[in-house]
Amino acid sequence: MKALIKYSLVLIFGLLIINVSMGQEKVEVEKMVAEKQEKVEKEKKTTNNDNIDRDKINIDFEVKPILFEASSMEMSKGSQPGITMQIPQASVEDVKKQWLKHIQANRKNKAQIAGDEIVLTNTLLTEVSEDSLNIYSKINENMSGTNLVLFLEQNDQFISEELDKAKYEATVKMMRDFGVESYKNAVKDELKEEKKILKDLRNDLNKLQNENEKLHKKISENELGIINKQSDIKLNSLNEESKIEEIYEQSKVVGAAEGEAKKEANKDLKSLKRERKKMQKKNKRMHNKIVDNRGEIEKTKEAIVENLSEQDLQKEKIKKQLSRVKSIEEKLSKIQ
Repeated sequence: MKALIKYSLVLIFGLLIINVSMGQEKVEVEKMVAEKQEKVEKEKKTTNNDNIDRDKINIDFEVKPILFEASSMEMSKGSQPGITMQIPQASVEDVKKQWLKHIQANRKNKAQIAGDEIVLTNTLLTEVSEDSLNIYSKINENMSGTNLVLFLEQNDQFISEELDKAKYEATVKMMRDFGVESYKNAVKDELKEEKKILKDLRNDLNKLQNENEKLHKKISENELGIINKQSDIKLNSLNEESKIEEIYEQSKVVGAAEGEAKKEANKDLKSLKRERKKMQKKNKRMHNKIVDNRGEIEKTKEAIVENLSEQDLQKEKIKKQLSRVKSIEEKLSKIQ
């Protein structure tokens, strides 16, 4: 009964010590986090301007004008009047695909590719004229996007401002409508890609936050492991004290015994000593386990600090990426 009371008091005292220790460990983690965050903030201040400049280089958030130029240019039928439209940002491949779809829509005859020209003869282009005409177009890359060069032939004459101002203006309007749509499609593709990057960044942040929870759980598990092992050590120590008393009493029995009785008493004494030896080894293993637990806690604390630092950097990336997405959305809304 006395041993049980003693064990209970020791256990309660041990738990109090552990709780104090856990509180100290929490303070240590918070201090380490604060120091790390201060360091990160200093690093961000020194690199912030460079990052902003790189963002400006990577994406142009300004809406570019769709430019037109009318002039005589070389094509399959010699030098003829045509119109060149510069579509910002759009790729040659996308413009070609969209242009073919536009001029072939609801028409039986299909465009032919002749060298660098797209040719569609004897077709209707109702935005320009109710009469049939021939369409000759070229699509090539420029420094900021794609050029669409258009020649329209009707009654063996190529439409120009001088020949027919109304049809010329209708052609420019048709081209502009197409150019605006192509520009918007290019920006929509850009927006889609930037939103994907934003989603990936947020997913990475979620992973870091989940990892942080696991790290805290790992610390709790190791702290609980320490509590359990210390309780086991106290109990083992009480059992060892009882075993020492048994050994002492058995030693007196051995001293008083003779003959066969003495041999049997010696066997029991050796058995008791072996049992005590096992208790001592067990005690050592549990102490070593506590050392391991404490080592794991320290490693995990460092991992938490690093994790929180990575979270801060990730949040900064998300903030910048969100700004990029909003800028592109605004850009898209202004294209007209």
